[in-house]
Amino acid sequence: MIRNSRAGLLLLALALCTPAAAADEPLRLPLLSVQGSAELPAISSSRYAYQELAPAQLSLAPQLALVPGVFAGNRENFAQGLRLSIRGFGSRASFGVRGVKVLLDGVPLTSADGQTDLDGVDWALLSGLQLRRGPSSAQFGNAAGGVLALQSAPLADTRQALLQFSGGSHELGQLRLAGGAAAGAWRLGGNLLHTEAPGYRQHANYRNQLLRLRAERELWGQRLQLDWAGFDTQALDAGALTPAQRDADRRQAAPNNLRFNAGERIRQQRLSATLSGALVGQQAADWRLQLHGGQRDFRNRLPFENGGQVAFVRDFGGLQAGLEWPLVWDGVPMLLGGGVDLQAQAEQRQRYDNLLGARGAQTLDQREDARALGGYLQLAAQPLEPLELSASLRADTLKLRADDRFLADGDDSGQRRFEDYSNAVAASWRLSPLLVLQSRYATAFESPTIAELANPAGGGFNPQLQGAQSRSLEFGARGAGAGFEYELLFYRIGLQDELLPFELAGQPQRTFYRNAGRSRRDGVELQLSWPLLADLQLQLAAALSRNRFLEYQRDGQDFAGARIPGIPERTASAALHWQGPLLQTRLQAQWVGERYADDANQQREPGYLRLDLAVQGRLKYPGFWLRPSLAINNALGRDYSDNLRLNAFGGRYLEPAAPLTLEAAVALEF
Repeated sequence: MIRNSRAGLLLLALALCTPAAAADEPLRLPLLSVQGSAELPAISSSRYAYQELAPAQLSLAPQLALVPGVFAGNRENFAQGLRLSIRGFGSRASFGVRGVKVLLDGVPLTSADGQTDLDGVDWALLSGLQLRRGPSSAQFGNAAGGVLALQSAPLADTRQALLQFSGGSHELGQLRLAGGAAAGAWRLGGNLLHTEAPGYRQHANYRNQLLRLRAERELWGQRLQLDWAGFDTQALDAGALTPAQRDADRRQAAPNNLRFNAGERIRQQRLSATLSGALVGQQAADWRLQLHGGQRDFRNRLPFENGGQVAFVRDFGGLQAGLEWPLVWDGVPMLLGGGVDLQAQAEQRQRYDNLLGARGAQTLDQREDARALGGYLQLAAQPLEPLELSASLRADTLKLRADDRFLADGDDSGQRRFEDYSNAVAASWRLSPLLVLQSRYATAFESPTIAELANPAGGGFNPQLQGAQSRSLEFGARGAGAGFEYELLFYRIGLQDELLPFELAGQPQRTFYRNAGRSRRDGVELQLSWPLLADLQLQLAAALSRNRFLEYQRDGQDFAGARIPGIPERTASAALHWQGPLLQTRLQAQWVGERYADDANQQREPGYLRLDLAVQGRLKYPGFWLRPSLAINNALGRDYSDNLRLNAFGGRYLEPAAPLTLEAAVALEF
């Protein structure tokens, strides 16, 4: 169990067990408001509500599928985590989320060096989700090829509680406990989540315990929010298969993953405090100050012997401060904003030989530090009633340092420094509610993380690896009326020194990185939301793109003209959501086009169509509500790859998805 969490568990249990008056309306899992956007305020796509009916909600992939240009893979290998990409940014991640900035209630989940782990989020208890598609470094800094901003359900003013049991195929089991109450000036809330999933494939066991406690109150006329979260995750890694291995047995684990007992354990605690409100005497001027810090304990076993076990304890923290000040200049309303962002992390990393799952001799002892500092300015103006303009400028510095304390193989200490300026300008012209024209130009940069700077030639940092640069231009239209919303966007993104993964023969599934010269991404995205009937909503999303290397040579090969691996160039999703007084259903289809798993485009994975169905009911009883739900995932039973490991050695790039699976849950709401 999570360390130091017994007191929190006791408080949460007492809050949930205290009798409460029956409410006419229950504590329902929130309606998730999903918004895909470019750069606010000048460009904002249509909004629509998405009620996630899936019982266990192990992934955010179903919701993200309904935003064009966004692809979320790897729903089922929890040792690697959700693989999220926005217009191709993030598709190269070896684990977790890369190239996309992730925020929870405004607090960054992305670390100082740009890596994001989503194990500490309970997807069922979110009320809002905003996606900024395309480069957003001008406001959010390093690794912001896109932004995923998550919003928790608001804390309640009355005592409420939720108890949910979920189960499903392949021995999935889950318990969710959530509640909230008011205590004087404070609003309190918490949730506990326990999930166990042996998994579809061999050697894919997953166990996660998550506890989160929240509190907020008014203080000196401002809003104070406190948030503590901890999780303990254990996951085995089934690894990737060759096409021949997949065809022989889709459920098997990679032989070396079994032999070396590949997997990981992560324990993390995180505390944040946010103070926000209006400046004294300036009720329209908003300010925000955030502090966060925590510790992460990581243990990993990789499927090879030499240095195949990794362990580190990381201390991390940060400070974010921002101000938005409305003003009028020469009769033109404006909004001036700015802020600073400071993040730091320090860890002691060790590597050991992996002796068939047992820890062997030490091969690395290295202290690693990252310091990130950024500052930005924004200006939005409305010179004419239908015209909105905005501009942003940001400067960032990232310092990475490695102090080698394992000197038996020499001193590999070193440091890297990355600096960059990012900018964005945007405009929108409102011709009518049904037609708003919009355009945007933005730049972004992405430095390698400490892990990505691992030197293929030995210890220390890779001296050849550089940060990636991107420039983006987009234009399009959006509109809304009578419940109908749409957005149509065209974009072009030019990239310099794109970061790409590869593996070495002696260290399979240990990922190194190199730069790819110049590349380009062109695309068109369409999004629709349409009420067909009073209770029936249709949502559509489609994206067509062309992603190519322009200049990229290595090992005597020229990859100019080849497709960038890992990015599907054609995707489409559709969902029908019907909601009645006691029953609601959703039918969702997702089509993903072919993808390539290597730079040379020799390893092709065909496209697939996935169909999901979910049904949820609501029944009222004296003192509580009963909410049963059922989901059929991959209802057509299609065989496809849930994840591709790019440029994997020996053609081991396929991670098969589960066929048709069932999930069921029953929730009690007080």
